[in-house]
Amino acid sequence: MTSHPPRETARRIALYLYMPLASAWILGTDVVVALAAGSTDLLWLNMLKGVAFAVATGLALYLIISRELEQRELLDRNHRTLTENVPDLIFRLRVRPDLGFEYVSPASVDIAGYAPHEYYENPEAVLTTVHPDDRERLSALLSDPDSELEETELRWRHKDGRMVWTDIRVRKERDDAGRVVYISGVLRDVTKQRESERVRALLAETLEAAGEAVIITGRDGTIEYVNRAFTEITGYDREEAIGENPRILRSGAQDASFYANLWSTIASGRTFRGVLLNRRADGRLYEQATSITPVLGADGAIEHYIAVARDITVQSALEKRLRFTEKMDAVGQLAAGVAHDFRNLLNVILVNAELLRSGSGDHDGRGSRPAEPGGEELEEILAAARRGVDLVGRLLRVARHPEVDLRATDLVPMLRDMQGMLRATVLESVALEVRMADRPVWARVDPDLLQDAILNLIANAGHATPAGGSVVVWIEPAEHDEPAPARIVVRDTGIGMDASVLARIFDPFFTTKETGTGLGLPMVKSIVEMHGGTIEVESKPGQGTTVSVVLPTTASSTGGRPEAGSEKPDSGLDPLPEVQPRILLVEDDPRLRAAAERALRRLGYEVTSAENGREAMARLNATPDAWDLVISDLIMPEVGGLELYEEVQQRGWRIPFLFMSGHGPEVVSSAEGSAGAFTFLEKPWTMEKLAATVRGALADAPRL
Repeated sequence: MTSHPPRETARRIALYLYMPLASAWILGTDVVVALAAGSTDLLWLNMLKGVAFAVATGLALYLIISRELEQRELLDRNHRTLTENVPDLIFRLRVRPDLGFEYVSPASVDIAGYAPHEYYENPEAVLTTVHPDDRERLSALLSDPDSELEETELRWRHKDGRMVWTDIRVRKERDDAGRVVYISGVLRDVTKQRESERVRALLAETLEAAGEAVIITGRDGTIEYVNRAFTEITGYDREEAIGENPRILRSGAQDASFYANLWSTIASGRTFRGVLLNRRADGRLYEQATSITPVLGADGAIEHYIAVARDITVQSALEKRLRFTEKMDAVGQLAAGVAHDFRNLLNVILVNAELLRSGSGDHDGRGSRPAEPGGEELEEILAAARRGVDLVGRLLRVARHPEVDLRATDLVPMLRDMQGMLRATVLESVALEVRMADRPVWARVDPDLLQDAILNLIANAGHATPAGGSVVVWIEPAEHDEPAPARIVVRDTGIGMDASVLARIFDPFFTTKETGTGLGLPMVKSIVEMHGGTIEVESKPGQGTTVSVVLPTTASSTGGRPEAGSEKPDSGLDPLPEVQPRILLVEDDPRLRAAAERALRRLGYEVTSAENGREAMARLNATPDAWDLVISDLIMPEVGGLELYEEVQQRGWRIPFLFMSGHGPEVVSSAEGSAGAFTFLEKPWTMEKLAATVRGALADAPRL
């Protein structure tokens, strides 16, 4: 390819070279011919004709050559433009007889950071920028150019220091001897593709390592991919799942409307979030929090669905337990809020009913008036009041988890002694069977609380069993080797429960009975947990119910406290001494204060009343030595019972105190260890409890 413009090249060839030579040739030959013929007449005419021909053909040759050269230059310019603007690096490398670049396209600046002239000037230095791990492949290509290698991947160190991945494709040019002389090729920057591949590989590894199950389905719901967590959670192998529909996981616990809503959500292009109750390959149920997202194609149509699911079975169980605990706390707050006033009301009913039953009027201190019959109506009032007392007690036991008085107890005789009570809780038309173990079953329990729990279980079983059915209860070691947990089982042939009812039986206030309170089973569960035990319920509609209570046991009764109740407490109703003890009664509820006054006078005591701690302190200040006992409510406006007690102790008056409250003895724990003496009587109290407690407080209290 000439370095001159095409027209200049054509001019030089046609006008400067061809036309003079052609003219000289024509003129010379014409002269020679004329001289040889001996005739010169037509010589000048022939010479003129020859020169004209030379000029004409020279001009034609000029035009042809210039046009051809212009076309070739245009093609060459287009080729250069294409080569120099393509993003791939195009090169031609001479490998024989010496190493050197014949051509390097400008794309070398973008791909490698080196300009073409740097390749021409020092080819070996530029070639050393290849990654050390890839130099062996480059050396093999250069040292053995006759090899069959035509495509490879190399990493280069860019001039700015970053690493560049390149894909190289080469074509080899050979000489007449068949040896490779030139290597021409295209070097493409594939760094972004390799980075994308690396990210995809990392994502794939992440999906496999994720703790959540990942499922990818086609538009029709056919599973195309599942990760390792899916197989661990569901029990289905990857091969078993791919090609199937996610409905293989359905448990049947969620109805068709649930899945219709799911599909309508994702089919509209929105993400579905919810909790699915699914079934594992082994048949076990599990809960999973699921998010299903549609994947749209370039045309905006849904192509795939991606589901991410997390097994929340354990978490859900903990949350249910937390909700149950919160409900129990709510019950506790409710109970604490109403217990004081409610117990006061019950106390008024109980005391006045007992006073009516034993005869009206105050005691004169020297005996009691003869009892007058109260009639069935009065007995109904007393029975209703006692049931109210029992209900409040259950409510508080469920809510505030009282201290448990654990002692080593043989459960077999305890159950034997309860047979009469158990029989009374079941209708006569229902058969009751109490099975006794053939050996002692020891456990550390609070007998009173445990008996309450067993009575509740038997009562529930009896209510659920129609006439002609049966209820069976037995106690046995859960295992044969001692010490083994003790198991109490109550089984009935009643109507049973479905799953929805079974899930709520321990919820406070939940009941299926028209007259039920909904506190029986929550109280049982609370008692069992206070003993460190567990309770399980199995039931199906029409197949009865089995309740199993498992309690930690002890090998023997050694070291255990004897059961309470072995000694009958003093009733306090024995005749009083000649001198009547003087009692200061402090109670803010006027109805209960009046009832307590009547009860104390009926018991033979001299009573003076005050409606709060401030009024009581004024009476004590006036005559501090005149009082044998202060009976005070704990919670009162202005000055409460504890404040009154602490003020008396600070003044050095050794007057015994008897606290009465519906909040339980724990409210006076802050006063324990203080100088002085006090006793506690929980509301609502009966005449018998009041008499025994007052007599005990008077007998035990030291006086100066």
